Amino acid sequence: MDTPIEEVISELTKIDGAVEKIMTTVNKERDEYNENIEKKIKKFDEDMELNIKQELSRYEKSLRDENDTGIKKLEESINRDIARLSDAYEKEHTKWAEDIVNDIIKG
Repeated sequence: MDTPIEEVISELTKIDGAVEKIMTTVNKERDEYNENIEKKIKKFDEDMELNIKQELSRYEKSLRDENDTGIKKLEESINRDIARLSDAYEKEHTKWAEDIVNDIIKG
């Protein structure tokens, strides 16, 4: 039969063993949790980067489309102005030349 001190030591040894198992389990679970969190962070970062790239791509396309529209409108306006000036020249160039010569002669 064990003495009370031996029984206490035996119980403390059992408790120590149980604590060690618990600590091993806790450490393992903590490591798994940390690994899981790291994976989630990495996935979040990858998803965020992809979303940012897609949004930037959409924004760049929008700016290009806006630029193209502005350039097209400007070209149309310039072409209208050129046509208007060309028509005016065709109709008035003789008169303008006469006016210039008359101004030079009077001058």
